[in-house]
Order: sequence, then C-alpha cells, then structure tokens
Amino acid sequence: MQILEQITIFSRASLFHLCRLEIQPSIVLTNDWFGGFASAWKKLKSFGDYFDATKFYHIIHNLGEEYQGRIYLDPHESVEFYSMEIEIPSELIYDDNWNDKILNPSRCALLCSDHWGTVSKSYKKEILESSDLLYLLKKFEDPFAYPNGIRSADLFPIFEALPSHDVQKKELISKFFEIELSESELAESILFGFIGRISFQKGVKLIIDVIEPILKITNNKSFFIIAGPIDNSEYSIECSTRLKELMKAYPKNVWADPDVFFNEGKKLQLGSDFMLIPSLYEPGGLVQHESFFAGTPVISFKTGGLKDSVHEWNSSTLEGNGFLFESHVKESLQDAFVKAINVFGKPSKYKILRDNASKSYIDLKQEGQAWRGELHRILGK
Repeated sequence: MQILEQITIFSRASLFHLCRLEIQPSIVLTNDWFGGFASAWKKLKSFGDYFDATKFYHIIHNLGEEYQGRIYLDPHESVEFYSMEIEIPSELIYDDNWNDKILNPSRCALLCSDHWGTVSKSYKKEILESSDLLYLLKKFEDPFAYPNGIRSADLFPIFEALPSHDVQKKELISKFFEIELSESELAESILFGFIGRISFQKGVKLIIDVIEPILKITNNKSFFIIAGPIDNSEYSIECSTRLKELMKAYPKNVWADPDVFFNEGKKLQLGSDFMLIPSLYEPGGLVQHESFFAGTPVISFKTGGLKDSVHEWNSSTLEGNGFLFESHVKESLQDAFVKAINVFGKPSKYKILRDNASKSYIDLKQEGQAWRGELHRILGK
C-alpha cells in the first residue's frame, strides 16, 4: 500500500537521520497526519533509548475527516498484517469501535505525542467540541493555539514593485475584461477577487450563487475574478461549468479559468476592493493575512481562523477589517456583500477600512515568538 509506505518511510527516515547525525533533539514537531507515526516509534523504543529525553509535539493544521490521513481497508484486508508491516501495534492506528476498517495516523499521533497545538483559537474550540477524535484531544491539558502568520519580509519587495491599489485595479480590469475605465468609472466600480482551489471546502459555489444578484444591485458596475484550479471532484466540475456559463453571459463582469493555475495572485490581492474567502471551514488561513498586507478588506465566512482574524466593520467606531457572514448560505453571503458595497460607496470610510486591513495581518515573527513560548513551556524552560 503506497501511502502507508510513504508515511512510514518519511517518519522513520527522519528519526534515523537524526541518529546518524548524532542529534538528540529536545523536541520534535510533527505536522498533521504525514508525520503521525514518528512519536509511536519513540514510545515503542524502536530506536532504543535514543529519543527517551525527546518530547514529541503534534501540530494540527486540519483535523477534518479527509485530513486525518485515513487509510480505508477492504473488508478482507487485515489490520494486523499492516500493523506488523510498519511495526506499530494495531491499537495505536485502528479503532475497532469504528464501522469501517481505517488505519489512522492522526489517532497514532494523539495517542503517542506529549502534547498538541493548532493554528487558531477558534479552530481549537471547534475540534474540542465536534471532532471524531475528541476523546483523544481531551486527554491533554491546555492545548496551544495561535494563528498562522505570513513572511512579510518576503512580501515587502513584491508589493513595493507593484503600483497603487487603484492603478493595479484598473490594470486588472483592462487585462481580464478588456475595458478601459475613466477615473470616475473606476471609482464607481467594485472588483471582487477570489484566490484558492475550486473545491467544496473553499465554498466557491456560494460566490457563483451571488454573482447575478450583486451585478443587479451594482447596476453591472462590479467585477468578479475567480482565480483557482478545479480538483476534479463533482463539486469542482459543477462550479467550473457554472463559471463558464457566467463568463459567457457576463463577459465584461466575470472572469475565471478553472483549468489552469492562476499566477497573478499578489496583483489580485492588491487590486481587488474586497477579497472573498467563503470557506466552509478554514482552521487557520493565510489568504486573509496576505490580503490585509496588501491593504484589502475581506468578506469571509465566520469559521475557524477566519473569525479570529477578520473583524466586522463598524461604521460608528470605524473599527474592523472586513465583513463576516454567519450562515453558509447564499442569502447570508449576499447580505455581507451589500454591507461591503455600502461602505465602498462612502470613500472616506472605505479608505479607513483599507487602512485598518493593512495593519491587521499577523507576521511570521509574531507566530514564531508565540510558538517558541509554547515549546519552552512543554520543555519546562
């Protein structure tokens, strides 16, 4: 079984390499399911006493069913056979209370690691309330959580080489819609951008559902650039078909090319008036922070790390960096669009909204300092 071999080789080779280099780390971090077996071999003393003083810490980026690394066996296949192949007892990778035969490296990591953490406080709360591995997560006291950060030092030169928001917006509209707007026309037109996979998780169908109503509300003075490839799922293919239909019906307002990878993401993040992140679930997320770095407010679903970093605009206090919708349905997203459109129509307030956004990204240095503190806590230092 190829995927089981890959997981096994990756983790064992990493530990074996440490032995060969005579490095005895104080702590080893395993990220998600692909490193899920490493802590088991420490616990089982597969490398003798070499890692006895090493702590193993598991970082959860996503614990949804499809992100646990589940390996589904056929009814006739033997759990014990694969257990012997990888030299890990079956009870560490298999739960006989489950209806299906599933080898689960995430289960293994949680049973054998010294602690775990994740990528946002809200996502930690979510999985501690609803994960199917809840009984394992709760055996640890006070798990750590901190939002993902972006490497701003790398982004500064990229965005410095780009023009202003207005100029970039005009260039994008000219390139993708072949329209040359005057300054007054540009000021009245709204550019909505999306960057990500055309997938169920990313909630692209909701954007598709609201495009026509929003075009009507804005009297066709809005543009949508949906930048991302399909993943060949039924959901993705349906979205691709509908996007192509919308492009045909509104060639001057809607652009997407789901068959290719979009390579102008930073230009879109800068030139958009609002970035769209309607993800059904998003444990941490980086697109919102990259957008904030570009000074662009975000419209997002109120979930996971998004609700930790996207804060609702308040016209009275002039606080906030975007707009959140609470129900993952067309009507709720459309309401958020309307709020955004109303603020866009008030240039002085929209400028403050962009200023707020530009100050609200999380830098990788902040994230690194937070994790350093957590690792010192685990090591008792």
